[in-house]
Amino acid sequence: MTNLITGNRNSTRQPPCNGATYPIPRLNFPGLCLCDGPAGLRNTYAVNSSCFVSGINAAQTWDRDLMYAQGAAMGREFRASGTNYAFTPNINLVRSPLGGRNWESFGADPWLSGEMA
Repeated sequence: MTNLITGNRNSTRQPPCNGATYPIPRLNFPGLCLCDGPAGLRNTYAVNSSCFVSGINAAQTWDRDLMYAQGAAMGREFRASGTNYAFTPNINLVRSPLGGRNWESFGADPWLSGEMA
């Protein structure tokens, strides 16, 4: 297992991933490309990628269909880039207004966060 996780960028993949697992040929495991991107693809060489509305702003619409459409569009772009796992959305309740990454989540309302997930 020690050769499974790199913990950081794997520069052998194009586009470079924010995190990656190396391939394990003896297990026929190709490795995974992990990408951060709460508002769309981040740190990639993707052409024509979108910048989506942040989670907290999108959740304030209370529109499940709109959130589903945004999630589907983000998924298509991540898949097209070669990403296997996208670190988005952030499903976390805002516990402090001082949190620097609160904009990635759906807000402090637990019911709303559940609905938007």
